[in-house]
Amino acid sequence: MRLNPVFDRCFRTLYGKPCWNTRSGYGSFITLEFGEPHLVVREPRKSTATSKKVRNLFARRLVTIRGDWHFWVYCCNWHVDSHGKLVGDSSSVQAIQKAIEFLDGQALVGASFSFRGCRSVFEFDLGARLTATPFDAESEQWVLDEPAGRVLTLRADKMFNHQPGNTPPDTAVWRPAWSS
Repeated sequence: MRLNPVFDRCFRTLYGKPCWNTRSGYGSFITLEFGEPHLVVREPRKSTATSKKVRNLFARRLVTIRGDWHFWVYCCNWHVDSHGKLVGDSSSVQAIQKAIEFLDGQALVGASFSFRGCRSVFEFDLGARLTATPFDAESEQWVLDEPAGRVLTLRADKMFNHQPGNTPPDTAVWRPAWSS
């Protein structure tokens, strides 16, 4: 099986760039920033959420610092190892914290993707290796936002899309990541 060349093109641009502001998010989600930092401002907006807390959050202006590339790993099992020894994983708050602290500041030097098990492996210069595998049959595993506004997304069902970030979810075009 051959991987679509878009994966190599997108990740090759990151090689040699250190990740920074590596953070944990909701549940086991983690984010890594690459490249130059930029302020991203989300203006207040109305929410139809039933939760008052969520409505109040949307009513506030949100200012965050993002890199040229924003990498979000979520809806999958993941672990970070170094030279074959587990550093941390998606199993607990403490394990996530250990993993993100170890990753922070390391430069991406390689990315590989396996059809069998739909596994993604990201290798870093100081020994870290981040491995992501599906925990279900269809969820998105990770998203890479690129400087030009395009977004590369891989799902657990081995489908991907590479489209402008403002593409409405219901119009996204999903294609097989591997072909024979």
